[in-house]
Amino acid sequence: MSLLGHLEMVEVFKRAFRRANLKVAYSQGFHPQPRLSFLTALPLGLESDQEIMVATLEEYLAPAAAQGRLRLPEGLAVKRARILPPGGPKPKVASISYQIVSDTDLFIGKPLHPAALLRYTDNKGRLREYSLASFVESISAPTPRRLLLALKLGESGSPKPLAAVQALYGLTEAATLTIRKLATNLA
Repeated sequence: MSLLGHLEMVEVFKRAFRRANLKVAYSQGFHPQPRLSFLTALPLGLESDQEIMVATLEEYLAPAAAQGRLRLPEGLAVKRARILPPGGPKPKVASISYQIVSDTDLFIGKPLHPAALLRYTDNKGRLREYSLASFVESISAPTPRRLLLALKLGESGSPKPLAAVQALYGLTEAATLTIRKLATNLA
């Protein structure tokens, strides 16, 4: 499902809830929207093994019953559902774990630069600058072609995983890397 962007994924779940006849609560105001939200926005082209979504239903339904009624497209599945206390805080994301795979031996014998400074311009034209030492929670290379990277989320977000790997290993943009989001780790 790497070809679905964040907004398309929200639409998939809106339709799934509607087909399952699960009454989702709506926001208040001029343009009410269903109260469905993903804790992190998955970028287009990035596959994920785990996303966390918070949905507010109008009436109580056991988590297993709601999970059993949802019919999602092939490649999507609800692995677990649970009840959050009414009015309580939403879960907070502490870090996100990624797997980066290369078609060549990039992750062998290269020193990491944990104090690397990452600079790039985001899609809104703002200059982003990150000291990677404050964002890298863990990093390991189980094989020369596979890297496991966990990035902490800060108040202003976190660096893009591809840009972080390029800065840490001194790679050029020509390196072919495949990134997969493995997990969203809660605080």
